[in-house]
Parts: sequence; structure tokens; C-alpha cells
Amino acid sequence: RRDLTYDAGFGFSFLEHSSGSTWACEATTTPDKAAKCGEAAVEVLTKLGAGVGAGDVDRGKRAVLQQHIEGLRFGSYWIGLLSGISVDTIPKTVPVVLEFAKAVDEVTPRDVQAVCKALVPSSATRVLGVARGDAGKRSGGTLAH
Repeated sequence: RRDLTYDAGFGFSFLEHSSGSTWACEATTTPDKAAKCGEAAVEVLTKLGAGVGAGDVDRGKRAVLQQHIEGLRFGSYWIGLLSGISVDTIPKTVPVVLEFAKAVDEVTPRDVQAVCKALVPSSATRVLGVARGDAGKRSGGTLAH
């Protein structure tokens, strides 16, 4: 625990017209801690890429399923689920969404480890920590890896 933030979220974006994707970790923090939050996100990915326990994966699956069930009530959530449907590797059918719970249930610690290894920034990746100050000014720094 570093007391860097009191609220954080992690998300992915597929780049549908190129080969790749991006990830973002959004954290509610102070401007002086924004860059450290980016460093902490990379550290967590690195540790999970080295190995993750089945109990941790089970807790994560429960949280993801609960968020999914809550999100299904909102049109914006459905739009987000379908936003990557033009990616070649994603089937073009609604069952992809309807079978979400089954897909989450099948995730293994090895799957999580492989994804996290793939997401750890390479030397060509840049991690940006940005925060809004009291006057709406942006501050922060870029972390080169």
C-alpha cells in the first residue's frame, strides 16, 4: 500500500484499424502522485505476469461478473461491449456478449499471467501520468520504459 489513490480502474481499448491495443489505468489522486500511479500500474502488471494465485483470479472473476450484471442495465455498457466487434478476432455475433459469464468462468491463472506479460510496457512504450489541478490545469510527467 502506497496511499497513492483512493479510486482506480483499469481498461483496454482495441485499435481496430491497426495491430495493437492500449490500456489505461485511471486513478483519482493528487497531481504530485499521478506519475507514481502509472509506475504502480506497471509494477502490478509485472508482478501478475510472474504469477497469480487461483484465489486472486476467483475474486477477480466475481468482481468482473458483478460489474457486468450491473452494466447490462445501461445502453452505454452495451455499446462498450460491442465496440470491438469489428476486430477480426472477435466473432460477429451477440452470443459473444450473452456468453460473457461462461467466458469469465473459464479464465485461469495462466490466462491472467499471459495477458499481464503481454501488457507490461516494452522499451518502446510510454506511460503517462496526468492529473488535473485545482484550477483545471494539467500536470504530470511521462515515464519512459
